[in-house]
Order: sequence, then C-alpha cells, then structure tokens
Amino acid sequence: MNALPSPIPQNCSLMTAPQIGNETEKDASDPLDKIFTYTPMPTVILNSALRVVEVSKSYLALFKFDREKVLGSPLFGLHEISASRLPLLLGALSNAVSTRSIQLTVSPWGGCEHLQVTPIFDESSLLYLTLELQNNIICGGLLGGE
Repeated sequence: MNALPSPIPQNCSLMTAPQIGNETEKDASDPLDKIFTYTPMPTVILNSALRVVEVSKSYLALFKFDREKVLGSPLFGLHEISASRLPLLLGALSNAVSTRSIQLTVSPWGGCEHLQVTPIFDESSLLYLTLELQNNIICGGLLGGE
C-alpha cells in the first residue's frame, strides 16, 4: 500500500507533538477551553504530525465518537475518506501550511459541506491545524462517503 503524500512542505519545520494526558473529559475551567469544548461547530485540532490533540463535543456528537478514542488518533485513521475527496482534503491541508493562511473548501459535488483549515504557527514552526466542519454536513460529508 502506498503512503499518503505529506501535506507539510519540506521547508517547514515541525515542533514536537504535545503529550496527551489520560484525561477522558476536558477540564473546561478556562474560558477559552469552554469556547472550544462547547462550540456548536464540529472542530478538531491536529498537531504537526496530523494527530488529534483536541476535539469539540459537537464533533464527537456528530460522528458518535468517544473522546478517549479520538485523542492521539491520526486524522486519516478517524474517517474513511473516499478517493474522490482525498485530493480536496490533502490540498486544503497542504495549502493552509504552505500559504500560512486559512483554507476553506467548498464541495465540488454540490453538497453543503465546507471544511475550514487554519494553520497555527510559531514563527516558522507549524504547531497545529484546526479543522472546522461548516454547516454540520447534513448531506453526505467531506469526511464521509459519497
């Protein structure tokens, strides 16, 4: 089986991935933690190795996932991504990192799904990528089947 191409450009340095604790429920005592945890927009935060380091409750509810099973998982291990949608996702990830700007995908299939990819850098080091699913994907889904 061929390896997937890396969406991270070679000229971009990567920070070491943060350690993920054994917590099963997020301590949302900080206001920013509460905003992220309870946002109605399904959201995932990936480290530079494309592993999940944080996930919103709305994302967990949408896909019926358990938090402890999602944390630390590789992005491409969470969902079965159809071959026709893989280039769109890889392109959004790669473009977000290489341009250091937000990428918004709009489904070329006429669906209602949109994915916003936001890169978070510390100078030249990619720290995180946030993936936010727009419109709650009520008709198929970028990460789902066709």
